[in-house]
Amino acid sequence: MNTLTCPLPLFRRLLLALAEDRRREAFVRVGVRQSASECEWLARDFALAPSGATGSQRSSGFRVSLVSSPPDVEVSRLSAATFGDSIAGHLYLGAAPYRGRLWGAVRLDGDIRPLHRLFLAGSGMHSIQLLDSERRDESPASIRRQQFIEQARWSRTIGALGGKEIWRRLVRLRIGIVGCGRTGSLVAATLARLGVRQITLIDPDLVELHNLGEMDVVTGDDVGQAKAAAIADRLRPQTPRSSAILLPIVAPITAPEAREAAKECDVLFCCADNDAARLATAVIATLYHKVLIDIGTGIFFHATGGDRADSGSARQSVRPNATMQTTLPSSTPSLSLRRMGGDVRLILPSDGCLLCAGNLANYQQAVEDLCNHRLPATVGADWRRQRAGSLRTLNQLAAALGVQMLQDLVAERIAATTWTQIECDEVGQLAVKYQAVHQQGELATCALCAKTGLGDEGFRWR
Repeated sequence: MNTLTCPLPLFRRLLLALAEDRRREAFVRVGVRQSASECEWLARDFALAPSGATGSQRSSGFRVSLVSSPPDVEVSRLSAATFGDSIAGHLYLGAAPYRGRLWGAVRLDGDIRPLHRLFLAGSGMHSIQLLDSERRDESPASIRRQQFIEQARWSRTIGALGGKEIWRRLVRLRIGIVGCGRTGSLVAATLARLGVRQITLIDPDLVELHNLGEMDVVTGDDVGQAKAAAIADRLRPQTPRSSAILLPIVAPITAPEAREAAKECDVLFCCADNDAARLATAVIATLYHKVLIDIGTGIFFHATGGDRADSGSARQSVRPNATMQTTLPSSTPSLSLRRMGGDVRLILPSDGCLLCAGNLANYQQAVEDLCNHRLPATVGADWRRQRAGSLRTLNQLAAALGVQMLQDLVAERIAATTWTQIECDEVGQLAVKYQAVHQQGELATCALCAKTGLGDEGFRWR
């Protein structure tokens, strides 16, 4: 599969620039990610050039142009000379009367090959097939049967989302979950029930007895098993699709196999309980145009009469704000007050990063941990040293909100990076707030946004 991935805001700017002067072409700077099953070109930025400008005038990338008639892109008729030394591929966008049609070819390993897909990372998560390769091996009868199953099983979901096309775009996404404990297991179970075809589960930890109260799908028989593998095994019988893939990666996100698996995904959910893993996931999402949904929850206690209650956070990235420190009037008897809440941050490519949307509780420590290969070993550790506790109900709220935001993104109801906070006050009343993410001009100075890199060619993990 040969794919050109472009953040939606960049693609819109590209279309506007070409529409203003159709005699010019755009030259898109790209990074490259290669795996055994896919070669993906990652669009970074573009510049306009006169039509027919030679490759020697520009650096390596994709040539994009508007055409009013179908171009001759038969692979058998193209040659390396057609591309020029610096052209990685051609993308032709049809103008009237061929508006909406696309054609493309790429140069790979010295050969000219077809471009199969244009993926627009952002609102709608549109994947445009340039060649009908997805169902080429399926018979018409098989396709009709699959459509009948979809309509029967997910009819209510399809209706609530707004139609079959939205649901199909959703379930075709390749989704990775980093951190498969309390919140991550809830996200995985919800996505599987929605019919998502490919879910990658990344977590190095084992199921422990104290996990059973809040984790989803696992049972006492799974104690001692890897969380990722146990969840995958439990969800497979509940997944109606024979072609569905539940891939467990029993390793931290910094491990080579986990990083490569994350790069294969379109969307990354981060439900890890340490900032080093969150930062590593955010770096991958920013460099490789992945939608990131970061979910964290926290429970805090404080005493009103002098003695401070045990305090902690279920997710170290959740930062208590001023309202979480409020106390009852002095006339209230001494007791321990609880405030709890969560952060759910949906980060879109080319629209900020995790550092723009609230950063991390301890960014410097996360950097040091990554640089020194220090990730917490939680198996057998006393969880009371890290947090006050965990509630399945709070994790359910945060997980459901994260999946709901993904659904609304695919349905094009969400069009920008969104930071949502849930708060539950001392008397149990819930509030949902939407926080400002970034101001105009801040992306250029953000340490992570400014380091976009060039895919595998421009960024190396040490």
